[in-house]
Amino acid sequence: MAVCLSGPETKTARTDASGAVSFQVRHPGLYTVSVRDPDFVYTKSTIYLRAGESRRLTIDEPEGWTGRILVLDASGTPVPFAAVEVDTSAPVDYIRVRNGIQDLALYTDLHGELELPRLPRGKVSITVEYGSRIAKGTIEPLQPEAVIELPRP
Repeated sequence: MAVCLSGPETKTARTDASGAVSFQVRHPGLYTVSVRDPDFVYTKSTIYLRAGESRRLTIDEPEGWTGRILVLDASGTPVPFAAVEVDTSAPVDYIRVRNGIQDLALYTDLHGELELPRLPRGKVSITVEYGSRIAKGTIEPLQPEAVIELPRP
């Protein structure tokens, strides 16, 4: 996966088979190390490096990423209370918990929006149903927002 180092110098490298990467810097300073990969939740960490110094930094993947969808009808008007189904291809079903309470079903809000926190890594398939109309879309860590348009009745 791609690892970026930015600060007084900017560098990009790919990890080896064990997930390790190394950078040589000539200029001391505060650097941000970030990881971006379609199957990995975007994450970053900050470290101070001296010229020629070797440091080990472990970056752990956070617990999921947040996706957002907006459901519109064919005229571009937001659709409130549309039923949403989430397929993450994970071994267990997606469950949304807000303020310690599990949502038994997922619906868009008054503005046709729905936030989906703590999604597992990888692409997520979304199916939206409103009455007899059905539409599908996808979201993923590098493109976590989607507009899903329902067909005309």
